[in-house]
Amino acid sequence: MNDQRKVIYEQRRELMATQDIDDVIASMREDCIQNMIYSIAPDKSAPEDWDAKLLREETIKLLDLDIPFESWIKEPGMTPETMIERLAKQAEKAVQEKMKILPPEIQTEIKRNIVIQSIDQNWKEHLQMLDFLKGSIGLRAYGQQNPLNAYKQEAFKLFEGLLYRVRERVTKLLAYAEFQLKPKEPSSAPNKPQEE
Repeated sequence: MNDQRKVIYEQRRELMATQDIDDVIASMREDCIQNMIYSIAPDKSAPEDWDAKLLREETIKLLDLDIPFESWIKEPGMTPETMIERLAKQAEKAVQEKMKILPPEIQTEIKRNIVIQSIDQNWKEHLQMLDFLKGSIGLRAYGQQNPLNAYKQEAFKLFEGLLYRVRERVTKLLAYAEFQLKPKEPSSAPNKPQEE
């Protein structure tokens, strides 16, 4: 748990200090897209074996984009890598389009807050899962397993899941978010009477 805490806190510190949060977010988004595409369109499989309908449904869930995968799959030389690259570009473009009404410094602040809050929220949930695991791991001894080794293996799997959930949450929040600027409130100071 201490090693995991160090990793999370170090990532958090780096995110607070980084000037280019866009690279971090792009990497998270691409990882999610890659995971989704490879689960439906494995690397060595033929395009006609890919489930275009499922690709479309999962892309809507993850990126709020309705992509014509039926026509993409029919393109000569289509590969999962090509789909990943194309999808990542379209997702980035969609987010930029939504955020363009905001000043650049506000965009950066919103993105940073989304990433930090996603880490914090998922970290809290992860700690609860580790507590639950701690409470139940002793039962492994009955199954002839070393409880400490079993705990380490399970905790590592949970940590990998945590990191993926953070990436997925950031990707979805930015994909589905709607941005708008509030008009400035009129000044509440009383109007001075004009001198004649």
